Amino acid sequence: MLTPSHIKGGLPDFILVAELKGDDEDAYNALVIKHQDFSNNHAFTLTKDRGRALTLSTLAFRHIWRSRHMIPDEFMSCVAPPFWIYIAKVLHAYFDVLKDVDYDNPFGED
Repeated sequence: MLTPSHIKGGLPDFILVAELKGDDEDAYNALVIKHQDFSNNHAFTLTKDRGRALTLSTLAFRHIWRSRHMIPDEFMSCVAPPFWIYIAKVLHAYFDVLKDVDYDNPFGED
């Protein structure tokens, strides 16, 4: 049986982003599934470490969900740049501010 995120997975990014900004969790999940390989690979390029890359990628996607209303409207146009560009910007922002110790407990859990 197809779930809503499977159905949404075939939609173009600009529609998924518009739905994400409207608090649609299925659209968010579809974007994560669609772009997780890019995110993980790009994070590895930055960190040169698989564990840190997965942490960085997770932080980026968590940020995208929490700040979904702040995603620039330019990503909701039919002539929008690909959403992976926004993901790369978020990855770079987190990579630039994280210190080595932050990778050990990035989510503040004990």
